[in-house]
Amino acid sequence: MNNTLETGQYLYINKLAYLTREPTRGEIVVLIFPGNPEKKKFVKRLIGLPGDKIQIINNKIFINHQELIESYLSSDLNLNIDQAKTIELKQDEYFLMGDNRDGSNDSRVWGSANKKHLIGKASTILYPLSQIQILKTANY
Repeated sequence: MNNTLETGQYLYINKLAYLTREPTRGEIVVLIFPGNPEKKKFVKRLIGLPGDKIQIINNKIFINHQELIESYLSSDLNLNIDQAKTIELKQDEYFLMGDNRDGSNDSRVWGSANKKHLIGKASTILYPLSQIQILKTANY
């Protein structure tokens, strides 16, 4: 999640966020990907929602045939995908990606995640004190 989050930062995770509402595209979430044998927690941005068609073509992401404009990403982005890829999300499936796309293990590696795999919404950087800030949901 470079450019957004850095190693060593402490985050406030709202574990109740998704009990009262559905996850929103652009939110930063903490999750455990299914199939991850270590049960390691990941911090990723929610890109695709249930029912979405995700396409990755020439290092660009399209959601339901609309290009996803992500101003928070580095301009020299490489999605590390040689060929076009299409993913159609089923009910209760989410597609998540790290903001550091070149070095991120995310839904491109682990596949989609169900809502039950989402631990909560990352809402605030708490530490270091000089970097305290509320994490904004990307508006697409």
